Amino acid sequence: MRVITIILLCIAALIAVGLIWGHPYEAGQGRARGLVPGTIAYATHAVVADGRIFAYPPGPVVCGVPVTSWSPGVPREEGPVLLLITGVRLIVGDIGGLDMSGFGVAITNSSREEALSYTRRPPLGPGGWIIARKSGTTPFHDADSDAVLEPGEQFDLLLFPKLPVYSGREVTIRLAPPGSVQYSFSTLVPVATGRMS
Repeated sequence: MRVITIILLCIAALIAVGLIWGHPYEAGQGRARGLVPGTIAYATHAVVADGRIFAYPPGPVVCGVPVTSWSPGVPREEGPVLLLITGVRLIVGDIGGLDMSGFGVAITNSSREEALSYTRRPPLGPGGWIIARKSGTTPFHDADSDAVLEPGEQFDLLLFPKLPVYSGREVTIRLAPPGSVQYSFSTLVPVATGRMS
């Protein structure tokens, strides 16, 4: 009787492990089976930002990023303002990494929305955005050199909208990881300071 009880407990344990981790013979067949692998395979990433935003007039270098000049003939009062969004990071508990090349960034002023395109390498031109700085969020951990946002890292994004963006006016910035929850916030555009190189 004791042997049968031990055998039944072992079978129950194997079934539980199979439900949670998946069948060992299915590894490498491109299928995510079990609760844990299935959750990882279908996990989506959510981001937050610390909400601080800085404005800079366009120049040859802004926040260490080479920038192309604005089109001649555009009046200075209607000229562009570059916006730096600080502290973009994954939510606490998120696993894996988020490839920023598929990341969507849009800015909305009082009249319309503009979707900005990702710029992998400088110079940054009008209508684009780039990763300006990378840093770690935990002690003794710094961000690596790739464009994948991972747990423990935060990126500062430099935006160069074509839309007219004025100091003291409200804009809404939308950050959209692919296939996940969008994060948006509204803020007043600060006065454009001198260039920070």
